[in-house]
Amino acid sequence: DLDVLVSMAGASAGLVFTPNTLSETCNLVDRLHGRARARVYEKLKGLIDRTEEVYVKSSTVAAQKAFSRLGLTDAVMLDLAGRRMHLVTADLDLYLAAQAAGYDAVNFNYLPHRDV
Repeated sequence: DLDVLVSMAGASAGLVFTPNTLSETCNLVDRLHGRARARVYEKLKGLIDRTEEVYVKSSTVAAQKAFSRLGLTDAVMLDLAGRRMHLVTADLDLYLAAQAAGYDAVNFNYLPHRDV
């Protein structure tokens, strides 16, 4: 999965982070322990240092219909997809919402590499 993500990122115009996605990522990394956790945080720090971060006001997405169905982080991602940013997600509800809105989205779980 990591190799595919790295390849997709390399073929794109660049990655975009939000404070929301970075917070959720850190929550996942916190489940790791010891050296593994430290290594992942070091790699994440380097990625953060060289990646664009976009802020979307929470009140902006909270006013949208998708907020109550998707939650804050996913509603922010949907908002960015609506701004012509390509969305890659493993979240089925977010993917379906993006598709229904006509946004450019890929469900990572259904890419061909998953069959290997």
